[in-house]
Amino acid sequence: MTVKERRTFFEMPLEVDGFDQAFTLAVSALKRGSMQSIVADENVQRFSHGRRWNHRASPHTTDGEMQTMSVEWETPFQDIVDGDLTLIPRAVDSIAKQMQATQMRMMYQTISDVCDVNGQTVSVAETGSNAAAFLEMLRKIEFGVDRDGNVAMPEIHAGSEAARKLIADLEAQPPEFAAEIERITTEKSEAALARENERKKRFKASE
Repeated sequence: MTVKERRTFFEMPLEVDGFDQAFTLAVSALKRGSMQSIVADENVQRFSHGRRWNHRASPHTTDGEMQTMSVEWETPFQDIVDGDLTLIPRAVDSIAKQMQATQMRMMYQTISDVCDVNGQTVSVAETGSNAAAFLEMLRKIEFGVDRDGNVAMPEIHAGSEAARKLIADLEAQPPEFAAEIERITTEKSEAALARENERKKRFKASE
């Protein structure tokens, strides 16, 4: 529906559209900035059309599908009467934070679903302790290599209480435990660099 076709009870429809676009861009920029602390922007893919990713060459890969996010906020009538323009940045901040929280839940749920499908899970109940589960996790994963050729070390995302218990359990382990972590880390790092070298060999060097 164009500006001319849309019914409006306010004047300056073009200015209203301009405000809407600027408001949307402000929310998007704020949300993107906060998400970059979790996922680097170069690792983010965006849909230009369609509703899902298809991986026909890799049938075991989980297809990504668009999900709907919704947020809400209230504008107090008195703020409008008072002409309080601070409600605009407050609304932008509120919406961006709600969208970030929703996106984080979706991201962690997607990661959890993929790990469940591929068996990339560990259990404290089965391993006996947080430290043993950490060691098992380290054995199961593969390290990656960033665009600069450096090994990208894995990250752990956990709630404050879970993180506190894990750190305390790891610090209580004997020196042999730390040595095993170092051995696995070195082995995984060397394997990651070897895979990267093999990948590069598939491309012809430019002359």
